[in-house]
Amino acid sequence: MEATAGRSEEALTLQSIGDGVIATDLAGRVTRMNPTAEALTGWTLAEARGRPLHEIFVLIDAVTRAPLETPAARALAEGRKAELSDQVRLVSRTGHEAQLSGSATPIRQVQGECLGAVVLFRDASEQFQAQEALRERGRHLQTIIETEPECVKVVDADGQLVEMNAAGMAMLEVDTLAEAARPGLASFIVPAYREAFQRLHQRVLEGGRGVLEFEVIGKRGTRRWLETHAAPLQRSPAGGPMLLGITRDITERKRAEAARERLESQLAQAQKMEAIGQLAGGVAHDFNNLLSIIISTAELAETGLPPGHPVREDLLQIRQAGGRAATLTSQLLAFSRSQVLEPQVIELGAVLSDIGQMLSRVIREDIVLSLRPSVAPARVSADRSQLERVFVNLAINARDAMPKGGTLTIETGPVSFATPPLTSPPLPPGDYVMLSVSDTGVGIDPAVMPRIFEPFFTTKARGQGSGLGLSMVYGIVAQSQGGVEVSSELGHGTSVRIYLPQVKEPVTELGPGAAVATGGGHETVLIVDDEPGLAGVATRILASAGYTTLTAVGAEEAKRCLSAHEGVVHLLLTDVVMPGVSGPALAAELLLGRPGLKVLYTSGYSDDVLLRAAVRDERAHFLRKPYGAAELQRRVREVLDQE
Repeated sequence: MEATAGRSEEALTLQSIGDGVIATDLAGRVTRMNPTAEALTGWTLAEARGRPLHEIFVLIDAVTRAPLETPAARALAEGRKAELSDQVRLVSRTGHEAQLSGSATPIRQVQGECLGAVVLFRDASEQFQAQEALRERGRHLQTIIETEPECVKVVDADGQLVEMNAAGMAMLEVDTLAEAARPGLASFIVPAYREAFQRLHQRVLEGGRGVLEFEVIGKRGTRRWLETHAAPLQRSPAGGPMLLGITRDITERKRAEAARERLESQLAQAQKMEAIGQLAGGVAHDFNNLLSIIISTAELAETGLPPGHPVREDLLQIRQAGGRAATLTSQLLAFSRSQVLEPQVIELGAVLSDIGQMLSRVIREDIVLSLRPSVAPARVSADRSQLERVFVNLAINARDAMPKGGTLTIETGPVSFATPPLTSPPLPPGDYVMLSVSDTGVGIDPAVMPRIFEPFFTTKARGQGSGLGLSMVYGIVAQSQGGVEVSSELGHGTSVRIYLPQVKEPVTELGPGAAVATGGGHETVLIVDDEPGLAGVATRILASAGYTTLTAVGAEEAKRCLSAHEGVVHLLLTDVVMPGVSGPALAAELLLGRPGLKVLYTSGYSDDVLLRAAVRDERAHFLRKPYGAAELQRRVREVLDQE
């Protein structure tokens, strides 16, 4: 009775189990199976009893579809538990397939004798599908990470690199994760940024977030600017915190920012130079008026004294001092781009060849002068005399920068820019002619580099330089629509490169010089200037030479004076820039009623638009302030004698 009850209880338990159960004898024939097993295999116990298990429990490989041995056969053969692999499918009698999980175990008596095997299994299709979906999602996510153009990395609490995608390895110029992890991420970071990266790492491990820009040097030596956004990553409840970093390459952005900063600095410098130039030009204008009065009055006084008179020496000193002051104002005008240029098409290489001998006299014997004029056409439209001043000033600066001797190299040549260099003032893209002056001297301190074009700024000892040389170069070049680029390294020398717009027109042919006019005359001259003292001096100079003079302070008085004069007026001598009506505007109005009137403009400072419009008129001529009595008389005579 007890045995019968035990078997009944065993059968009831077998029927109640949710998993499939199939028992076999030692020969592998089915002896028992529960309803779950019947449902999964499609066989009833009555149909299956006594049949080989492999006919009832048909297994295939989920990937290859190849038939598989039953786990019961392995359990009986090996005498131990045999697990089903993850890739096993059960094909039922009706052809339905189910993903299985389970195992087979030998059935033993108490004495250890094996009676058969029992297979315990379940339908794991839904679980497998969920796992497969999760694996597929992981593969998809991994693909996204690997194809992401930005670096994705994971760093553990010890600062060790745990994971990094292909973009990150490309930034570090490594082929495998081990190549980056073995030396450590910090080894790629430029030392100046390692401490900041460590602080960011610590902040993230404490639960914070952060952004950091830093530089790295790749395995092959390439420097890159990177920007990383870091956040904490908790991989599992048991695992420690990690850093998840998303890093992008911002090298091009940094270069663009640096270029923009240089351009902004260049613009600020240009605006400052423009403001200084306007101030310098205004000072020069007023100063030239005073110098004209001083120099001319000294000449007039000197002509009234007999030879050997003691005062003549004093007057000579006054005129010589005025001449030196005139040179300074000329340099100021060059800097402020307010001087009158007489442009002509010239071959810059030919100019360099022509003044080579003069340059050799400017420098010392312990300096080697190397001239490299361009063989290719290098024509520009510029004032030749002013360009010669540029050559000489740069050569003198280079000479003074080489107190122990060295090499001075001057070369010219055509260049073209799609992206022009950073010059002062800035240049547009185009074709240019370069003038390069390089020395092997002491170089320029970077701290003073922004000020080198400022007038009166000099690093030379007191009394050894006026500080106007480079400012004059800047003004001449800028007025010629060019730009200046200076590069220097302390202890290695300086290079000054000037770029002037290249022209295709033929070189200007200069005709024979005209005979110098001297002496006075009897013609009538209308003298107009807004400076009463200068108008009075000019009147005395011309009256002493025999001319009839009409004097007016300003344009309105000039028109009234001319209206009251009944005779012929042969020449208008007028300042260019005056309050109210300018000299060119006055000349244009007077020429309407007196078409034969000749015009001579004079100015110590000239508005570009006014003066250039005036000097394009074939009847207009120009006399630069300050001028002396002889120069004024000569120039007036020249203009009157022209047809």
